[in-house]
Amino acid sequence: MTVAGDIADPATAENLVATALQRLGASMHRHRADMAPSTLTAGFVLATASGVILDLDGDQPDEPWTELTDLVRTAFAEGLGADALSSAPSPPHLTLGYATGTDDSGIMQPRLRRQVRPSHAPLTIHAVDLVDVTQDDKNSEYRWGTICRVFLGSDESRARRPD
Repeated sequence: MTVAGDIADPATAENLVATALQRLGASMHRHRADMAPSTLTAGFVLATASGVILDLDGDQPDEPWTELTDLVRTAFAEGLGADALSSAPSPPHLTLGYATGTDDSGIMQPRLRRQVRPSHAPLTIHAVDLVDVTQDDKNSEYRWGTICRVFLGSDESRARRPD
């Protein structure tokens, strides 16, 4: 993590990261009532140069994904400082698999287009997970561990949430 990237003492760096993550988690929990559960549409399935993804909607102004990412970014700025996030969020998607070699995705495109039915499905977001992601280039893997899970909405809306 870049929070403690320039600190030579590992114990000090680990304590700084733990403190920063605690502040971020607390900030996320404070904002959860402002983040209502919302439903996006997932689909089409797309084969890209780097993998197979499900496109998600909701990223236009005043749409659920944009509202959710704006609130999460507010929580990050409050918990870690205004410079904690320097880039804009990318378009929402779900990655189904990553590509590690080179080949022509053209063979996949028509199969995904014709054989994946239904081509769109609702996806309801009830919680936001703060995760620590590690990319392992050697093994072509991503690994992550959940730091905290923040259920969206008030305690009352969480009680009515389906499992």
